[in-house]
Amino acid sequence: MHGKNVRAHRAAYMLFVGRIPEGKHVLHRCDNPSCVNPNHLFLGSHLDNMKDKTKKGRAVSLKGIKNPRAKLSEADVREIRARKGTSQVDMAKEFGVSQAKICSVINFTSWKHVN
Repeated sequence: MHGKNVRAHRAAYMLFVGRIPEGKHVLHRCDNPSCVNPNHLFLGSHLDNMKDKTKKGRAVSLKGIKNPRAKLSEADVREIRARKGTSQVDMAKEFGVSQAKICSVINFTSWKHVN
C-alpha cells in the first residue's frame, strides 16, 4: 500500500474499517494470524495484545532452565541466594551474568519459582 509492504490483516483493516492510528496494532478476535475478515479485527496496544494472549492461554513463558537462553541453573540460583552478603559484582563474574541479574535473583524478581 502506497509503496510499502503491509501485512494482509493490516491492509484489510485499512481498506474496510479505516486508518490505523500511530502505535496501534491490529488484533484478531479469532486468534488466526492469517485471517483478514474485518469483523475479526480490532485495534489495540501492544499491552492489549499481550493481555489478550495471556487471557486466552496462548502465552508461553519458559521459566528457568526450560528457557534455552538461561545462563543459570536452579542450583546456581540457590547458591547465589545463599551467598547474599557476597559482592554482587564478584558473583556476576563467577556465574557469567550481569550484576543486575544477580540482584534480580537475590530479590526474587527473576527465578521466582526457585526457593
